[in-house]
Amino acid sequence: MKIKSYLFLFAILALVFTSCQNYSGEQESQAIVIDTLLVNDLETIVSTGSSLLGEPREIVSMHKHNLAVYDHAYKKIILFNSEGEKLDEFGNVGEGPGEWDAMSGAADLHFISDRFFTTNRGRFLFDLYDISGNHIKSIPFPQYLNNSHKTVLTDDKILVVTNGRENALAAVMDLNEEGNIIQKIGSPDSEYSEVRNIEQERVAYSNGVIPENDRNRALAAKGEDGYFIFMNALGELRHYSDDGELIFQKEIPDIIKTSVFNFVVHQNKEELREHTVMPLEFAREMKIHDDLIYLFMPKPHPGAIELDFRLLVYNSNGELQKHYVFEDPENESFLYDFAISSDNTVYFIDVMRSKILKFIPDIE
Repeated sequence: MKIKSYLFLFAILALVFTSCQNYSGEQESQAIVIDTLLVNDLETIVSTGSSLLGEPREIVSMHKHNLAVYDHAYKKIILFNSEGEKLDEFGNVGEGPGEWDAMSGAADLHFISDRFFTTNRGRFLFDLYDISGNHIKSIPFPQYLNNSHKTVLTDDKILVVTNGRENALAAVMDLNEEGNIIQKIGSPDSEYSEVRNIEQERVAYSNGVIPENDRNRALAAKGEDGYFIFMNALGELRHYSDDGELIFQKEIPDIIKTSVFNFVVHQNKEELREHTVMPLEFAREMKIHDDLIYLFMPKPHPGAIELDFRLLVYNSNGELQKHYVFEDPENESFLYDFAISSDNTVYFIDVMRSKILKFIPDIE
């Protein structure tokens, strides 16, 4: 009997050892080298010296490698070529059709099918313009979608995150109608509460706990096969089918999760932050280009000197392909938004120095 017991134990240990080897191999196959660059080494294509930019906030790619930038100081959308030469501009502040609220200006800038899309947050309107900047139409949207991430789709639809409202993480709305929701994607991670307690959320963060409402914060993008949703406070990339079925969920690298989470916890412990809260948001923007998912992760705050700007690139199976780190040892820059052109060039907005920077990723 003892011999049989020993043989059985040996078999179990061998199985465990083999499993550990397989698991370790899988982990090692997913590990990639981090590519580290200096922000100051990125090529500048537009700078403050040109007086073409005042307070750039958003950037998108157009055809022929041209770029469109929303500048909040000028309250204009300014068009540039890939060399940084100004091509045109449009936009006005006012109460007329297609004019922007002076305080919030334009937001959620997109360019698709020769049309520009913006959100007029002050008036709760989606605005569409032709390629020359002529206003086409405005569409009202629910007030609760005011600060939600939005992505325009090719068929007169828009993908928006709901932060847990509508019993969904994201929804598809029709731009041809009165902002009707025609599809819901994903279930909220926690029940949404209409009444927020800012001080309670700050205390939760200071204790190392993510508040319930923030667990629903997300970014969303449409892939060739379904939808990708990044849970912004959980650090988790999810893929849903076109029918809304969850296909996979992947966590971002621990080195990012730990450093950013610890910074946010520390900031919310500061006494000066009483009755205000710094939310946990790992990424500011997610874009899909050539079947790759790009996650742009700026510093959570300009004062986060010990943290870096990052760009993660995943394939459609959720496998991390590239991990770029952009260091700024002098703390002179703040990369805030990015765009990808058709030739795979990445453009960043540096809001601290009012610059557009160019980066060519090494992706096969």
